[in-house]
Amino acid sequence: MITTTPTPSGKAGEGHCPVFVGCFSGFAVSPSCHDARMVRTAEVREVRVLLARRVDACDPDVCDRDAATVFFDEFARIERIAAAGKTLAAGAVERTKAYERGGATSTADWIAAKTGVTHHDAKSVAQTAQDLEQAPDTKAAFQKGDLSPPQASEIAKTAKAAPGSERKMLETAKKQSVKELREEGARQRAAADPRPKAARQHAVRSLRRWVDGDDMVNYHLKLAQQAAVGFDLVLKA
Repeated sequence: MITTTPTPSGKAGEGHCPVFVGCFSGFAVSPSCHDARMVRTAEVREVRVLLARRVDACDPDVCDRDAATVFFDEFARIERIAAAGKTLAAGAVERTKAYERGGATSTADWIAAKTGVTHHDAKSVAQTAQDLEQAPDTKAAFQKGDLSPPQASEIAKTAKAAPGSERKMLETAKKQSVKELREEGARQRAAADPRPKAARQHAVRSLRRWVDGDDMVNYHLKLAQQAAVGFDLVLKA
């Protein structure tokens, strides 16, 4: 069984596994890790099994209005904490090259195969794991469940590109939508980039093409407004 003891700071105490304890902010998990560099995988599995039992026992049909919102809020926070744990684990996979065991050529390929997400989403997880190493406050907030994966990704990416912007980005995340957070991140990164605007826009151009379940071709295109004029004319023709 896992026993939990509240800690004043919510940080890993001496002798406890820093990754695991960090993902369950406010608690130290016993027994502690014998090796501070290892995550006790058995403990993580126990948490998963316990959570699955609680979800299975939850009957939304008998919830009143107040209980429904509490359940939603708590499960949403658990989801964010789990996402943080997964992201940190992805960083460890990259560092140890564990993805090579399954024949994958990159962490992103490995994540996509393991979790059933698109390569684009898997690449975002892997990149966020790297960016968080330069954004300690964002990493801590993510581990506590205070940030969603899109928020953590945007803040960490901006903190890496625009040193000194992390605090402002975290404050923006508390008050504004993800759309507004991304707009603020774009402004911060642009201000920190010495290249002319045209050069910055040229560097981030992108085109993604895929076929969906309805056998329809989809495009995601990113162009500067001036460059998109001709494209718009073709679409309107």
